[in-house]
Amino acid sequence: MNTARPIYENVKSLQAERAFAERIEAVTGFELIKLPIKYQLDFAALEDDMVKAFLELKCRTNARNAYPDYAISLHKYLAAQSLFRATGIKTILAVRFTDGDFCAEIGELKGCRISFLKNGIRTREDSQDCEPMIHVPLSAFQKI
Repeated sequence: MNTARPIYENVKSLQAERAFAERIEAVTGFELIKLPIKYQLDFAALEDDMVKAFLELKCRTNARNAYPDYAISLHKYLAAQSLFRATGIKTILAVRFTDGDFCAEIGELKGCRISFLKNGIRTREDSQDCEPMIHVPLSAFQKI
């Protein structure tokens, strides 16, 4: 029996992610290098080969204020916190909304709401996609 989890990245989503990464590189001057999947976040931001931040990039099809906050997998958030605690290096959630690019440091967020995504993402029909979600307040985001 195959127990491997499916990977939902595809050519289109990877192209969107790379375009967003290039925008971040242009604004920050950092080089973004794709991390191996075992690190659970998407990129390391480098300056002179030194890691300055770890990033999770998301590209959404809605405006920033379409929802009262931004929900992300609790598992992904815990991975970001773990990297931050182990290294002291910033962990950043960067989101490309239809009305702009925004980022939030998520390594030390506290007091966020936790909900449970009971039915997973509707288009996936994947029971393993049902999970706790952390709600990052929109006030935590800064425009890139």
